[in-house]
Amino acid sequence: MQLSAQARFSLMVGHCAPFIYSAFATCDTFHNLNALSHGLKNHQFCTWHGIKVFPAVHTNRGVASVDADILRTFNEAFMKTDWKLIRETMNAAIDSCERLEQNGYAERHRDLTVDVRERPVSIYEFMVSAWTMPENARYEIVRQRHEKGIDLPYVPESARILTAVAEACAELVGAGETPSVGDPVRGMIRWYRNHFDPNVERAILADATDTNER
Repeated sequence: MQLSAQARFSLMVGHCAPFIYSAFATCDTFHNLNALSHGLKNHQFCTWHGIKVFPAVHTNRGVASVDADILRTFNEAFMKTDWKLIRETMNAAIDSCERLEQNGYAERHRDLTVDVRERPVSIYEFMVSAWTMPENARYEIVRQRHEKGIDLPYVPESARILTAVAEACAELVGAGETPSVGDPVRGMIRWYRNHFDPNVERAILADATDTNER
């Protein structure tokens, strides 16, 4: 039975899960995806602990190239992140939390109700929905990624950063505006902008320059 490109790609990810995100950064043979799609002379395919990263290979007059369908699936699977959507979502949650505080919400308000579509809904039900909705959305995103064969082989570094920052900021809720309380976060902001961004970018650009010169 002929496996689809999606199935072959999923199989590839399953075998190379710890390696897939760093394959092109650490491999000594391939330079970039564009070069992959056209084939490279005198190059061997990347391996990770003896496993080929791209198992479906054919040659044409000595030029090795990756199966075009797998390459297309790879490109579609690891598309750029929709940072605009992430930013809008986080901003919406922050705005709602801020508005909740401005309205003077307190524990005693939980039993208050408001009619929604001719049905009384309590404030507490809104609260529960406000934190379970993101959980349900997460599960739905995970399900859709699985159905498309693009499960995350590990938690991306950017995702871990977002989660950690959100947890740190959550500790500021109800902590007042005392400068000392916010100092750790202010220092974190400066660190991201003045150290993390420029230094990581500098290292990656230098590596890209070295790779192109080889």
